[in-house]
Amino acid sequence: DLVRLNYPMKLDFSKMTSVELIAEFEKIIYFDKGTKDIYKPIVLIGHTKNLSDFDTIKFFLDYLNKKKINISTFSDVLNKINP
Repeated sequence: DLVRLNYPMKLDFSKMTSVELIAEFEKIIYFDKGTKDIYKPIVLIGHTKNLSDFDTIKFFLDYLNKKKINISTFSDVLNKINP
């Protein structure tokens, strides 16, 4: 990773802070305003080996709850896009 100059941006809950996650989500919400009627699932990733800050996850989940943003499993999404 030290050789790589540009690291792709990912919504990674095991590497990003809650402030970073929320900032990225605020951008997503802003750009979504024009197409709210289109279903666009957003995927957050993370790896249990990298997970050390559970407060970040709790804070981010609280943020999603306050914004009334639903959390879904892959099965939920699949059932919604392929009924």
